[in-house]
Parts: sequence; structure tokens; C-alpha cells
Amino acid sequence: MYSIRQGTIFNGSSLYLETILRLIVLYIGNITSYEQLKRQCVDERGVQLSPSTISEWLTHFREIQLAAIVRHSHGKIGGPGCTVQIYECKIWKRKLGKYEDTVCGICCESGGMFAEVRGKLDSETMIEVIAENVAEGSTVITDCWEQYDQLEQDKWVHLTANYDLNFVDPSSGRHTHSVECTYWHVRCRLPKAVAASSENMVMHSAQYIWRRKFGQSDKDVCLAFFQHIHELYPARSGDKLLEVSSPLAATGLDSV
Repeated sequence: MYSIRQGTIFNGSSLYLETILRLIVLYIGNITSYEQLKRQCVDERGVQLSPSTISEWLTHFREIQLAAIVRHSHGKIGGPGCTVQIYECKIWKRKLGKYEDTVCGICCESGGMFAEVRGKLDSETMIEVIAENVAEGSTVITDCWEQYDQLEQDKWVHLTANYDLNFVDPSSGRHTHSVECTYWHVRCRLPKAVAASSENMVMHSAQYIWRRKFGQSDKDVCLAFFQHIHELYPARSGDKLLEVSSPLAATGLDSV
């Protein structure tokens, strides 16, 4: 049976459309407290959202923001005088219904990001991903994984850090936290158990960077977020990606 949800952000969810729209509006308003979302997203039956449902939707909203940042970051990120954080993580793709092994990079100064899905993460693959996405002369910060050792012989300044134990590069003694970095803006706001996950760091960094890049005003935040929903879920009435003229257009339901 055909559903009006098919091909939209609402696809696969049993929540009322009104509840999902309310979640979106609250998220755009920078409200991510589980308790506040539970209180304000009670459906018409009086049922509150479960923590797992809230987590799933917040993750998907951050996925939308990450995809938008990657689409709007042109060329390689970083460069001389810039620092790029590298993460390897499994990112949940709600539209595909599966996790994907992903290499992500974040430029601390510009907020540029890349995200590459790769089947294996050996030394050759990691160097290839960095070469394709990070400008020469960048300072590249990774964890202490030995797969990155070759970076020291290539075209980047390489620092390592065990984010759980210390913030000092063991080879040079340089304090990586001396860099004014997106990483630290995000990590200091997260509980320790949450910040320990590379996936959480990437997704929360995407939320922070997205708002910095697209959220010059409340109106900009609203229109930009619905535009980026529209880019991930294009309207079904035609193949051409149209400019969003209203929030309803972005959800795909105006074409029904």
C-alpha cells in the first residue's frame, strides 16, 4: 500500500506527523534535553516519547546536518596553519537502515568537514582518504592507531592524542588542546561516557559546526534545516531539486 510518508523524512516512523514536526522545531530551537522533549512532544493519545526514540531522531537530525556540511564544503579542508581532526567511526544512516564505516575529518578553524564511507580501514586506505580530503601542510591530529604512522613521512604535520587518557602528542610533547578547536567546544559540553564515542563526537561536532555555518539568525536556522531535509529527501513530484519555499515543501508532503 502506498503511503504519503514514502520518500520523506517521516518514512519508517510510527509517530504522528505532528509529533515529528514538533521534534524538528524544538531541535531547530536548540532544545535537545530529553526531559524537555518528552514533556513537549506528548502525542494526542497522551503518550510520551521514549529515550530511545528521542535518541534516534536527534541522531538523524545530526546526520542531516553532517550531510549538509559535507555537501557545502568544497575542495580539500585545512591547509598551512590549520588543524584537522580525523575520526574513524560507524555512523547510522537512517535512510539506508544500516551503519556504515566512515572516516571523518573536521577542520578546527574553518569548520569544513568530510565524511568518506570505506569498506576497510587499513594504512593504505587511511592515507588515501587523507590525501583526497586534507590539504598539504595541514596539522593532522589522529588517535594513536599505528595505521597513521606513515603520515609523518608524507605531506602533513602529524600529531597523535589518546583522547581518553591525555591530550599531549607523545612523540613531540605538543599539547593538542592548545589548539582552539571545534573538538574542545563540543567535548566539554558532553558527558564523559558520550564524548568517548567517535560517532558521538562527529555527530555533535556536525550539530555545532552546522549552526555556526548556517545559523546567522533564527530564520536562517529554520529555512536552512528544512532546505537540508529537502536535499536528503527530494520532492517526489519531479527529478529536479527545487529551492525550498516553505517548511512543508522540505518534508516532501506538499507534492502529495
